[in-house]
Amino acid sequence: MLCKNTLHLVVLLTALSFAGCGQSLPKGMPPLYPCVITLTQEGVPLEGASVALIPEDTTLRFTFAGATASTGSVEMYSHGKHRGVPAGKYKLLVTKTDKEIQNGKIWDVSLVDVQYANPDKSPLEVDIVKKKNKFTFELGKAARIQTSPAMTLKQFYGDPNEK
Repeated sequence: MLCKNTLHLVVLLTALSFAGCGQSLPKGMPPLYPCVITLTQEGVPLEGASVALIPEDTTLRFTFAGATASTGSVEMYSHGKHRGVPAGKYKLLVTKTDKEIQNGKIWDVSLVDVQYANPDKSPLEVDIVKKKNKFTFELGKAARIQTSPAMTLKQFYGDPNEK
């Protein structure tokens, strides 16, 4: 009986010791705080947009990014795998692109106003504080802005006859 209780105690203590063991943060990364950003365009959730936060504090050398789900929401991650963002002020960048093909030519198009992809022009900002952070932004009219030179399909895909 004592042996059985001891086994339960060992299992319980082992489980408790792992309960607090999350993935440790990289050296120099400050504490992280949950951040959810919701984007809409013409009042509709913006799905499939890439979202990045550029810190005002230029000493932060980590990436802060994510991609919106069908709800238009994205939970931000630091360095690709750590949930949350350090406290501070950030410029919010948003991109969503597609390819357009016409008359045997192909090029990239932005589906949101290109100002949102430029840290010097984006009007979107967030201030992450030491609590849960939720932000919602309306990006206005849908766009279809050419962002790359047109290429022939042969240039883009390569010549299928060449090896």
